[in-house]
Amino acid sequence: IMKSALTKCPEFVDHYKVHYEHIDNDNIVIQFTNYGEYKGPSTVDAQVQLKASSEVILRYNEFGGSMDNVNVSVGIENQAGDIGLQVALNTPYLEDGLAISFAPYWLSSDTSDLTLSPNAEEQIILTIDTQDLAVGDYDSFFIIQSNDVTRPQIVLPVSLQVVP
Repeated sequence: IMKSALTKCPEFVDHYKVHYEHIDNDNIVIQFTNYGEYKGPSTVDAQVQLKASSEVILRYNEFGGSMDNVNVSVGIENQAGDIGLQVALNTPYLEDGLAISFAPYWLSSDTSDLTLSPNAEEQIILTIDTQDLAVGDYDSFFIIQSNDVTRPQIVLPVSLQVVP
């Protein structure tokens, strides 16, 4: 990503710095200092922290200039771009000092894509992994999306209490 940004925007090469540092054996931090907005004069100071636990933390320290923080899309996706997790889409979201954490989730299912014929049934197995969770209460949702015009989305709440 950084290499393509350098290729497309050579005018930013002398204006920003990208550093990285291994913090112990479990973390790497990539620091973007005075990083330029694509085709714009504004900058951001930010960090991406990658943890061995698979957690990714985005830290936005400061936005400089008149960066458009009103119509932003924020999220992460896999290398192929076909699986992702969206935090914000075309909405005011970013601000100085904001941190966003993407962590392995305690709730998962055995399928992410399923096609059923009308009136057919299928069992979906949900798995709860408490291995890396602290004691406390956790709430989430299992969302089923379909092409059913009367119920295009079913939201099932899931609650978990981890005890010592």
